Amino acid sequence: MSDIPPLQTDPPASQLSAYSIGSAARSLLKLACLGEVRGVISRGIFVHLPPNRMIFLSYEPFRGPLTINIDPRAGRLTQIEAGDPVSIHAGRLRFPAPNPTISTMEARVWQAKPTLYNGEPFEDIAARLNAVITAVRERKNGAGLIRYTSRRQESPGISYASPDYPGLPGLLEECMNAARSGLHSGLERACEKFLGLGIGLTPSGDDFIIGVMLALSSFRSHIEASQSEAFTRSLIDAAYAITTTLSANLIECAAAGQADERLIAAMDAIISGHPAVERCVEGLCSWGNSSGADALLGMSLIIGASQSWPAITLGEAAT
Repeated sequence: MSDIPPLQTDPPASQLSAYSIGSAARSLLKLACLGEVRGVISRGIFVHLPPNRMIFLSYEPFRGPLTINIDPRAGRLTQIEAGDPVSIHAGRLRFPAPNPTISTMEARVWQAKPTLYNGEPFEDIAARLNAVITAVRERKNGAGLIRYTSRRQESPGISYASPDYPGLPGLLEECMNAARSGLHSGLERACEKFLGLGIGLTPSGDDFIIGVMLALSSFRSHIEASQSEAFTRSLIDAAYAITTTLSANLIECAAAGQADERLIAAMDAIISGHPAVERCVEGLCSWGNSSGADALLGMSLIIGASQSWPAITLGEAAT
């Protein structure tokens, strides 16, 4: 994960320079347009760009495909609220006065190196997955969908305890049962039921689907290409029709193997063992209130079911 660079002395009051920008965000800022502030939180600012894209100006060091990182020691946008206009031109974001302009011209472009399954023993993957689920569930202390799971020793998959949320165990079981048969219309329909489930800019159900998509991208060289593309395209289209713009953007990025670096680190830890499981748990727990835990549950769905897919031979790429 990135380190915030040394603070430059006496930065211009009228402009702040971002030090990192996600590759997807960089592409979006190439064209001039008028955006709008959609959310202001302690960690940063969400900006909507027409017609259906979102970027995140972050005061945290964590990088992501749609994230622009700003050193909070250099300054913040303090007099801003949802609905304010944002003018985009030549890699700069201009907010209403007296807020400074954000320049991305010198920002380093970040793009995740996708996690790819390369034949690691499934028993080892399952052990690491269970270790991460257990640690995250304990750390989050009941936040998000992960609280509805219980470890099942006889299987690398997951089982479901009875939650307070009516119907959720059935949805999770429906997804798991459908996933065991591979990528097909039944799994699409089951996953679509999670879109928009919850509240906020990225509801818990959407974070779950982000995890599903990211895990699928890790196995894509072992899945018949047309089957994988049809499934992911259908779910992405459904996301744009059903849930929030930010969620749909993140789901689309995850399908391409791009996500917040904390999710990438978790997939790396589970699939390859590097970084160590312990290192990725803290990152997962810090991604939103429960977003990291919810995405982990989506990852576990695909990883746990993939061993029984007829379209996949673990350790041997599809031809």
